[in-house]
Amino acid sequence: MQNPYGNYFIQDIIDGIYYNEFKEREALNSEIINNIIHLSNQKFSSNVVIKFLNNCSLEDKKRSIINFFNLDQLALLKKNKYLVNVINKIVDQMGNSEIIYYLGELSKNSKLQYITSILSSKLK
Repeated sequence: MQNPYGNYFIQDIIDGIYYNEFKEREALNSEIINNIIHLSNQKFSSNVVIKFLNNCSLEDKKRSIINFFNLDQLALLKKNKYLVNVINKIVDQMGNSEIIYYLGELSKNSKLQYITSILSSKLK
């Protein structure tokens, strides 16, 4: 998903009226959810992730949050503005209990301090 035009196409599918009728929707959703960390760290694909989070089902949002907070993979990422935008979008989808849970998990890794700062700022 690194082609800017391909990313616009995917975003149009996600944003489209017929998204729920799109026969490959489940495959597309699974691809995004299973690769959410990798996609969140890059310029073009981070927009796809944000569009997906705006339009996906509650169940897919929950799966996205769980996959995103895979600590082993998160620790490998370098902070950049695309990743921070996705983190903000994901945290906006979370309730206080989820934020508190992930704050506890992330506090064990000093490399992820920037994420704990974002989580802390979003507590309601």
